[in-house]
Order: sequence, then C-alpha cells, then structure tokens
Amino acid sequence: MCGILCCYKCQCIDNKRLLNRGPDHQSSFTTSSNVKLAAYILHVQGHSKQPVAREKKIMLFNGQIFTFDKELYSSDTEGLFNSLVNFGVLKSVEETQGPNAVIFYDEHTDELWFWRDYFGRRSLLIAHEGDGFILCSVGDSERQWYEVPAGGVFCLKGAGNNGTSYHVTCHAYQGRRDTCADFASQLFKSVSIAQDCIASPVTPLNTTLTCDIPLQWVDKSDTFLLLLSESVRIRAHCCGKPLPFSQDTISDYCSRHCESTSSSPCNPHQNMTPSGARLGVLFSGGIDCTVLAALLHRFVPLTEPIDLLNVSFGNFDSTPDRMSALASLSDLQQSCADRKWNLIKVNVSRDELQTSRDKYISDLLYPHNTVLDDSIGCALWFAARGVGHCTRADVGCTARADAECAARADAGADPTDEWMFSTARLLFSGIGADELLGGYSRHRGAWQNG
Repeated sequence: MCGILCCYKCQCIDNKRLLNRGPDHQSSFTTSSNVKLAAYILHVQGHSKQPVAREKKIMLFNGQIFTFDKELYSSDTEGLFNSLVNFGVLKSVEETQGPNAVIFYDEHTDELWFWRDYFGRRSLLIAHEGDGFILCSVGDSERQWYEVPAGGVFCLKGAGNNGTSYHVTCHAYQGRRDTCADFASQLFKSVSIAQDCIASPVTPLNTTLTCDIPLQWVDKSDTFLLLLSESVRIRAHCCGKPLPFSQDTISDYCSRHCESTSSSPCNPHQNMTPSGARLGVLFSGGIDCTVLAALLHRFVPLTEPIDLLNVSFGNFDSTPDRMSALASLSDLQQSCADRKWNLIKVNVSRDELQTSRDKYISDLLYPHNTVLDDSIGCALWFAARGVGHCTRADVGCTARADAECAARADAGADPTDEWMFSTARLLFSGIGADELLGGYSRHRGAWQNG
C-alpha cells in the first residue's frame, strides 16, 4: 500500500508515517504554481515511479487497477495516467476497476482532482494548511483532518484565504450525491454539484426476494464462487516478488517497533527466519479467511509458501481466534497437503498493545476513533507488521518443509521453535464475508446436525 501526499498552495509537511508505506521508491515533484506532490511506493503491479508527470499534468496513485492493457503498459500506474491524459478524469474513473485513491493536478487549468474508488478501499485525507490544503494517505494529531468520502470525484480550483476563494465541483457516484455535498460544505464555502452522476460499478440491491427461492440459489452460489475465485486470481497473479529480507531488515524492524516485552523479538541479532512468501492472509481462522486461503492455493505455484498471520492479545494460545486458526490450519493441511502453510502467531502483550497504539496506530486510524475502529485497526497493524512466532506444528506438512526442519535440527537449532518474518508483499483480508459464507457458529451447528 503506497503513500501519497499533495500540498496545494501551502507549506508542505513532513509526514514520517508515509515512509513506512513506500519501501521501493520515494520521490517528489513541485510545480511552478506552488503545488508539491510526493509519492512513497510499494510495487505490486510492475515497477513504476511517481509522481507521474507529462504536459504539465501530474498524478499520484495508491492502489491497483485491474482493467489496464498489460501489453501496452508496464504498470497500472502508467495505464491509469495515460487514460487520464487522453480521455479525461470522469471517463477514466467510470472505466477503471480496482481499489484506488488518486490525486491528479492539471497545471494548465490549476485544477486539483482527487477521489477514492466507489468502495473506499484506499485511504485519503484532507486538511486546511495556511492558505491552502493538504491531501495525504495518513494523518497526524497536529491538524484537523477530514476523510475524503467514497462519494465521487472532487475538483478543487482557485486561490484564497483558508478556503474562502476556493471552489469545489463534486461529481458524485450514482446514489452518493448527498455524501459529496455534506463533505464539501464542511471545508469549502463555494461548492457546486454536477448534474450528471458517475455510473455505479455495482447493481442495485434486490429488495423483491420472496420465500420461494429454491434451486435458483444453487446457480447464484456457483456464480459467487466463480467471481470470488477470479478476484483472488487477479490479485495473486499481479503481485510481484517477496519483500527483500536481510539482517538489516531485522535491525531496522527492532529499532522501530520492538518494545521490551516478552512477546517481541527485541534483539536485533535474533535468529529470525524469512517466510519466503509473496502472499499472505490475515488469518483469524474464520470461514472468510479460510476460504481465501483455499482459493489462493489454487492460483499460487506449489513451490511458494503462503503466510497465515494470526494475532492474539493477552492470553495468546487460549484466545478464540488462535484456537480457530489452529483448527482451520489443520483443515487446510488436509485439503491442501502439498502446500507449505506458515501460521505466524503474532503474540501481543497488553503493554506492547498500549505503547504501539499511542505511538503509531491512533494516528494511522485518525480521524476514526471508535472502539470498533481501534479493535480492527490494532489487529490489522500487528498482522501487517509481519513478525511472529512459528512452531513446527504451524508449518504445512510437505516434504520440503520436513527437509527444512531436518536441516535446522542438524544446524543445532530447535526445529520446533522459531521467529518468522513475513515477506508477503500483499495481504488478503476476508473481513465482512462471514454473512455471505455462512460462517457463524450457528451455521456450523446446523450443518453438523443436518
């Protein structure tokens, strides 16, 4: 997940949080009209550099586009930029599919366009700064940030004092006109709403179902599985090589993240094993993440391991998510026995949780601050950090894994106990799919009882 920053007609800020989002490339570009754009890139599809600039048009992009022609363009960044330049913003937004947040500046017209995809799958915040504005992937506690809603495309133009002379035009997604208007009126005094809406990428909700829906559900469930499988396949094939791993990686990790607690590998010289995986799953053991893992197995070469990252707070192995993860791992090992599965158990003490929440997580979640936001955000942050404990029983039972285990034993290391560092470049999350997949305990009970 990349980090993007745009300082529009104002003094730019130094947001250190962005550095963690772009290990592959960092660069900035400043226009003659006092607009600075900076990008911090994690390569997922191809190897591109940002900001992308041509003919006084500059783009920042965080996300993935699945509809660009790979024979014409080396990356989705290049494909999106060419579409914006050649066909305009609105047409490009309608025809692109994938999670994204985009900033596009046209120096000829002094128009700053910004938007998130229809489902809001990439973060983008905005704040007043002096006489201008700042757009950024990550906020801080020093400013009043507003989340750019997944309501449409916004076009900012003009110059003035704290927004008094700025004008914003909102091009709403179908059905999101009120969302756009409410957001724009909080920041700008001059707002207009375009009459034409951007077509919605989803079909309207069917509200006419009756109780008579017998055999039709079979076809619908097959269609759902095909669509979900294709979604997983596209993302799995787009992802590049595993993240680089070296002793410097461990030393950097320890200096930035490790607290003096029994649950963290605080020694920079700790014997830590790279997982070797390109892809991972945020793995609570629920039906949603287990289905994703099983689908990934279909599309990832058998020579590659897949990381399963499970987070436990406080009681570690006795928490419900840890126990369900171990049970689901056993199912995966039986049904996908030729795959090496790395169950990386991320154990977080209460002290480490509170310290990391205060130092990192609260700022990353801002402006969201509910109990639910904090609960989900903390679990995602520790899982994405990618360091945990792995025992022999947590690794898939392939012949290759057995050979690795024997090699470690011959070297004098305990083959059943190690710290593991996830090298996964892309993590899959199944949040929200329990309802679709019948994943609650009452569903299992009904299944077992016939």
